[in-house]
Amino acid sequence: MKDGLQLAWNGVELLLKKAEDSLAGTPFQVPVGIVNTLIELYNLAHHSHVYAESLHAASGAFDSVNKPLSNQMNDLLVGPWQKSVKNYSPDLPPYLIVIDALDEIQGKAGAEFLRKLLLTIQSGHLQGLKFLVTSRPDPELAKLCASFPPDSVCRLQDVSQEQADRDIMTYLHHALPVFQNKLELKELGRKANGLFIYASTAVRYISSGTPGEQQDQMRQLLNSTNNTEMSEVSNSFDPRTLIDNLYHQILSEAFVQVQKNHVEARLKLLYTILCTEERISASVAAGLCNATNVRDMEERADDLIKKLHAVLYVKDDKVFWYHASFPDFIFAQGQSSKICLTDFNNSSNYIKDMSCDAASHHALLAKCCFDIMQRELQFNICNLPSSFFEDTKIPNLQTCIKEKISGVLQYACQHWAQHIMKAIPKEHKNILDKIEKFLEIHVLFWMEAMNLLQLSKQCHIMLQQVIECITKAREF
Repeated sequence: MKDGLQLAWNGVELLLKKAEDSLAGTPFQVPVGIVNTLIELYNLAHHSHVYAESLHAASGAFDSVNKPLSNQMNDLLVGPWQKSVKNYSPDLPPYLIVIDALDEIQGKAGAEFLRKLLLTIQSGHLQGLKFLVTSRPDPELAKLCASFPPDSVCRLQDVSQEQADRDIMTYLHHALPVFQNKLELKELGRKANGLFIYASTAVRYISSGTPGEQQDQMRQLLNSTNNTEMSEVSNSFDPRTLIDNLYHQILSEAFVQVQKNHVEARLKLLYTILCTEERISASVAAGLCNATNVRDMEERADDLIKKLHAVLYVKDDKVFWYHASFPDFIFAQGQSSKICLTDFNNSSNYIKDMSCDAASHHALLAKCCFDIMQRELQFNICNLPSSFFEDTKIPNLQTCIKEKISGVLQYACQHWAQHIMKAIPKEHKNILDKIEKFLEIHVLFWMEAMNLLQLSKQCHIMLQQVIECITKAREF
């Protein structure tokens, strides 16, 4: 079995590397998300040695990440599974593959993926596998699910309150053993009111410290939500209000010890982490936010992520959020995003709105991308001996690219156009000068860098987007 697992892991690495290389810098990142979510190759191979070998043998088909979704399904799932199922006993229970948060795949691709999966299942090529798909009520997915048999769809709103409460209490007893048989645990379960995202976020908020610190965190959380609910009795059991109140408390705790003149810098880091077009490291976030003292900003980013551990986490050196409701909370401008902080210079309290105007911040990120490219791009950035040599013939080119094209410069080169598009329409005039200066001076250096990053095909698309942006901006 160990050999099979190693084979599967080699396949996973090869697949994701090819997907990352072919899709980096494009707005179409769906296949990577689907591959990560659907196949769970390593876990499936853990139970099926034959599947592990079949997947590894299919490594030549991993180029299908550049092909339509039906090709990906056939090459990466159906083909290897069909080879392994020949030795599968019908008496064995099926493997269960969980596809979580299908609504978070960009655009309408979640519905397209589910449609392709259904067609594949109906063809009879995935016998021995079962799929559990979860999603928020996305209109396209809901429309597709309307055709399902009634017993194959479970809507959370149809689950009884009593059942949801019992499930949450079971989870809380397991996740917070410090509070076994204590009233605080029952009170937290009551606060959750059947909302699992509230319970799981609260657990991460409470469970990070020592038993004594957990007691303090539990007390602070229960006291703060009690106070909030006293002022909002009519909405206290609305799911949106419940989770917003919890995020309000988490943000308050994360910023309570921050000096007033440092709050804006940390908010800028948080907004940048949430607004970037791909998940980034703390160092890239710092580079996008501050060109003069990146190291200091990176330390602030690390501290911010640590203090927001209940909602943010780091994986493979990149920052993720646990649930899409947290960015929703930050981008929704309203009363719930305002928190009370203390100015330590004069011991006075002040109200700070923690919400983010997404369009404005995308415009800011576009400006930052232009500044970074203007500062770091140059002719023949890798000091290549001649333009007549093919890149594949130049020794140690990839090492040179990593040294000369920093992570933050790579991000700026790949995504400045997307940030401009998301700043439509009100912020375009504010960055028009940056765009025009870039097109006059640095556009050729940028194209050279994109070619070195093997993303030259994206240049035409991005420039076309910029032309459209300039045209629209001049109409306002």
